[in-house]
Amino acid sequence: MATPSEIRACIHERIDAGPFLPVVTVNLTMLHAHPPLLRNWLIAHSLMTPDGISMAIMSGLRYRSWIRRYPGIDMVRDVLNSATREYRVALVGAKLSVLTKTVDWVVDQGHTVVFAKDGYSPFLDTDYHQLQATNPDLILVALGCPVQEAWIHQASAYLSRGVAIGVGGAFDVWSGAITRAPKWVRVVGCEWLYRLIRQPRRVGRLLRAIGHMVIYRDRSTGS
Repeated sequence: MATPSEIRACIHERIDAGPFLPVVTVNLTMLHAHPPLLRNWLIAHSLMTPDGISMAIMSGLRYRSWIRRYPGIDMVRDVLNSATREYRVALVGAKLSVLTKTVDWVVDQGHTVVFAKDGYSPFLDTDYHQLQATNPDLILVALGCPVQEAWIHQASAYLSRGVAIGVGGAFDVWSGAITRAPKWVRVVGCEWLYRLIRQPRRVGRLLRAIGHMVIYRDRSTGS
């Protein structure tokens, strides 16, 4: 499993040299969320990184090894902060008020936003052509799983270069719409619990993750 520094190096390299690279930040609830054709395309073309604590637990249960997770929200911040030049950034997703403040956040990191489209308006063919014309280095897609991965797949027909990353609800944090869990909570791997308390509607995702853990544990033990 690649380290965070290796992941960042890969992203910077593909931004500079191409070709187009999708990045999927994986947790267990995503494993069966994508239709087979999309899942196969992602496996063949994307860089997959471990996002949630569920992936570390699954690895421990099935492979007896603990992988280091790298949440997408941290990865994108680190990529922007470690860039050696100003990146051209495209933003897709969230409601307009959140998107506007996320634009400000990206600019504060020292980069330029060349395209921004909220997640509540239909994305038309003309929008894809406009995105293509801006020639973005980094495309951040906050549409939630599996919609954001399906969008990246569609956008790949228009983009020959750049890196697209599905970031889920990261725009809400970067815009200040919601507060992220304290650092100590994130370090011990309990950010999911903090988010569940603040957003009880996420309980369905938690139950699916637990179900996937049981499945992988049983497969690893042969029961």
